[in-house]
Amino acid sequence: MTTTRRKDGIMKLYELVESYNQIKDLELTQDEIQALLDNVGGTIEEKVENIVKLIKSIEGENEAIKAEQDRINKLKASNTSKIDSLKRYIDSSMQLLGKDKLNAGLFKISYRKSSSVVITDESLIPDDFMVIIPESKKVDKVGLKKYMKEHDVEGAFIEENHNLQIK
Repeated sequence: MTTTRRKDGIMKLYELVESYNQIKDLELTQDEIQALLDNVGGTIEEKVENIVKLIKSIEGENEAIKAEQDRINKLKASNTSKIDSLKRYIDSSMQLLGKDKLNAGLFKISYRKSSSVVITDESLIPDDFMVIIPESKKVDKVGLKKYMKEHDVEGAFIEENHNLQIK
Protein backbone atom coordinates (compact mmCIF):
# COMPACT_ATOMS: atom_id res chain seq x y z
CA MET A 1 0.00 0.00 0.00
CA THR A 2 1.34 3.39 -0.87
CA THR A 3 0.18 6.65 0.58
CA THR A 4 0.66 10.02 -0.99
CA ARG A 5 0.99 13.20 0.97
CA ARG A 6 0.61 16.80 -0.05
CA LYS A 7 3.64 19.05 0.00
CA ASP A 8 2.71 20.09 3.55
CA GLY A 9 2.84 16.41 4.64
CA ILE A 10 -0.90 16.06 5.27
CA MET A 11 -2.95 13.39 3.50
CA LYS A 12 -6.33 14.21 1.99
CA LEU A 13 -9.35 12.74 3.76
CA TYR A 14 -10.30 10.40 0.90
CA GLU A 15 -6.68 9.14 0.85
CA LEU A 16 -6.89 8.33 4.57
CA VAL A 17 -10.18 6.48 4.11
CA GLU A 18 -8.73 4.58 1.15
CA SER A 19 -5.64 3.65 3.20
CA TYR A 20 -7.73 2.20 6.02
CA ASN A 21 -9.98 0.32 3.60
CA GLN A 22 -6.92 -1.19 1.91
CA ILE A 23 -5.59 -2.33 5.27
CA LYS A 24 -8.94 -4.05 5.98
CA ASP A 25 -8.92 -5.94 2.69
CA LEU A 26 -5.31 -7.19 2.86
CA GLU A 27 -4.27 -10.46 4.49
CA LEU A 28 -1.57 -9.07 6.80
CA THR A 29 0.15 -10.07 10.01
CA GLN A 30 -0.23 -7.95 13.15
CA ASP A 31 3.25 -6.44 12.62
CA GLU A 32 2.50 -5.58 8.98
CA ILE A 33 -0.77 -3.89 9.99
CA GLN A 34 1.01 -1.86 12.67
CA ALA A 35 3.72 -0.79 10.21
CA LEU A 36 1.10 0.35 7.70
CA LEU A 37 -0.92 2.20 10.33
CA ASP A 38 2.24 3.97 11.53
CA ASN A 39 2.76 5.29 7.99
CA VAL A 40 -0.77 6.64 7.66
CA GLY A 41 -0.90 10.36 8.42
CA GLY A 42 -3.05 12.16 10.94
CA THR A 43 -3.19 12.74 14.67
CA ILE A 44 -3.38 9.87 17.13
CA GLU A 45 -7.05 10.68 17.67
CA GLU A 46 -7.75 10.46 13.93
CA LYS A 47 -5.79 7.21 13.65
CA VAL A 48 -7.61 5.64 16.60
CA GLU A 49 -10.98 6.80 15.24
CA ASN A 50 -10.20 5.24 11.87
CA ILE A 51 -8.90 2.06 13.47
CA VAL A 52 -12.14 1.75 15.48
CA LYS A 53 -14.10 2.30 12.25
CA LEU A 54 -12.05 -0.52 10.73
CA ILE A 55 -12.83 -2.74 13.75
CA LYS A 56 -16.55 -1.96 13.45
CA SER A 57 -16.45 -2.75 9.73
CA ILE A 58 -14.79 -6.13 10.34
CA GLU A 59 -17.25 -6.88 13.18
CA GLY A 60 -20.08 -6.12 10.75
CA GLU A 61 -18.59 -8.57 8.25
CA ASN A 62 -18.40 -11.22 11.01
CA GLU A 63 -22.09 -10.67 11.85
CA ALA A 64 -23.01 -11.05 8.17
CA ILE A 65 -20.94 -14.25 7.97
CA LYS A 66 -22.67 -15.64 11.08
CA ALA A 67 -26.10 -14.80 9.66
CA GLU A 68 -25.19 -16.59 6.43
CA GLN A 69 -23.91 -19.61 8.40
CA ASP A 70 -27.20 -19.70 10.32
CA ARG A 71 -29.18 -19.50 7.07
CA ILE A 72 -27.14 -22.33 5.53
CA ASN A 73 -27.49 -24.48 8.68
CA LYS A 74 -31.29 -24.00 8.57
CA LEU A 75 -31.32 -24.91 4.88
CA LYS A 76 -29.26 -28.03 5.60
CA ALA A 77 -31.62 -29.07 8.42
CA SER A 78 -34.60 -28.51 6.11
CA ASN A 79 -33.02 -30.62 3.37
CA THR A 80 -32.18 -33.39 5.85
CA SER A 81 -35.78 -33.40 7.03
CA LYS A 82 -37.01 -33.66 3.42
CA ILE A 83 -34.62 -36.56 2.75
CA ASP A 84 -35.84 -38.42 5.85
CA SER A 85 -39.46 -37.82 4.86
CA LEU A 86 -38.88 -39.11 1.32
CA LYS A 87 -37.08 -42.21 2.65
CA ARG A 88 -40.00 -42.91 5.02
CA TYR A 89 -42.38 -42.55 2.05
CA ILE A 90 -40.39 -45.12 0.02
CA ASP A 91 -40.25 -47.43 3.05
CA SER A 92 -43.98 -47.25 3.76
CA SER A 93 -44.80 -47.71 0.04
CA MET A 94 -42.60 -50.82 -0.19
CA GLN A 95 -44.08 -52.24 3.01
CA LEU A 96 -47.61 -51.55 1.77
CA LEU A 97 -46.81 -53.43 -1.46
CA GLY A 98 -45.03 -56.20 0.48
CA LYS A 99 -41.79 -55.76 -1.49
CA ASP A 100 -38.29 -56.35 -0.08
CA LYS A 101 -36.54 -55.29 -3.29
CA LEU A 102 -37.36 -52.76 -5.96
CA ASN A 103 -35.64 -51.80 -9.22
CA ALA A 104 -36.31 -48.11 -9.76
CA GLY A 105 -34.52 -47.18 -12.99
CA LEU A 106 -30.95 -46.32 -12.05
CA PHE A 107 -31.47 -47.33 -8.44
CA LYS A 108 -32.02 -50.59 -6.61
CA ILE A 109 -33.87 -50.33 -3.33
CA SER A 110 -33.78 -53.16 -0.80
CA TYR A 111 -33.68 -53.86 2.91
CA ARG A 112 -30.65 -55.21 4.69
CA LYS A 113 -30.78 -57.06 7.94
CA SER A 114 -29.12 -55.59 10.99
CA SER A 115 -29.38 -55.99 14.73
CA SER A 116 -28.88 -53.80 17.75
CA VAL A 117 -28.95 -54.27 21.51
CA VAL A 118 -31.78 -52.66 23.44
CA ILE A 119 -31.18 -52.18 27.18
CA THR A 120 -34.30 -52.53 29.31
CA ASP A 121 -32.62 -52.48 32.74
CA GLU A 122 -28.97 -51.44 32.93
CA SER A 123 -28.58 -52.68 36.53
CA LEU A 124 -29.02 -56.28 35.36
CA ILE A 125 -26.16 -56.14 32.82
CA PRO A 126 -22.99 -58.01 33.97
CA ASP A 127 -20.08 -55.78 35.02
CA ASP A 128 -17.90 -57.33 32.29
CA PHE A 129 -19.92 -55.33 29.78
CA MET A 130 -19.83 -52.03 31.63
CA VAL A 131 -17.41 -49.33 30.52
CA ILE A 132 -16.20 -46.72 32.98
CA ILE A 133 -15.96 -43.29 31.42
CA PRO A 134 -13.81 -40.99 33.52
CA GLU A 135 -15.30 -37.68 34.51
CA SER A 136 -13.62 -34.61 33.17
CA LYS A 137 -12.57 -31.89 35.57
CA LYS A 138 -12.50 -28.19 34.83
CA VAL A 139 -11.57 -25.34 37.14
CA ASP A 140 -14.43 -23.06 38.18
CA LYS A 141 -12.46 -19.84 37.64
CA VAL A 142 -15.26 -17.56 38.87
CA GLY A 143 -15.59 -19.42 42.17
CA LEU A 144 -11.82 -19.76 42.53
CA LYS A 145 -11.36 -16.02 41.96
CA LYS A 146 -13.84 -15.20 44.74
CA TYR A 147 -12.05 -17.62 47.08
CA MET A 148 -8.61 -16.25 46.17
CA LYS A 149 -9.58 -12.72 47.19
CA GLU A 150 -9.23 -13.89 50.81
CA HIS A 151 -7.02 -17.00 50.50
CA ASP A 152 -3.78 -18.03 48.81
CA VAL A 153 -4.06 -20.94 46.41
CA GLU A 154 -0.96 -22.79 45.26
CA GLY A 155 -0.96 -23.24 41.50
CA ALA A 156 -2.99 -20.14 40.68
CA PHE A 157 -2.79 -16.38 40.90
CA ILE A 158 -4.97 -13.43 39.97
CA GLU A 159 -3.61 -11.40 37.08
CA GLU A 160 -4.70 -7.81 36.61
CA ASN A 161 -5.53 -6.95 33.00
CA HIS A 162 -6.28 -3.74 31.16
CA ASN A 163 -8.88 -4.61 28.54
CA LEU A 164 -9.69 -2.27 25.70
CA GLN A 165 -13.37 -1.32 25.64
CA ILE A 166 -15.07 0.20 22.62
CA LYS A 167 -18.56 1.63 23.01
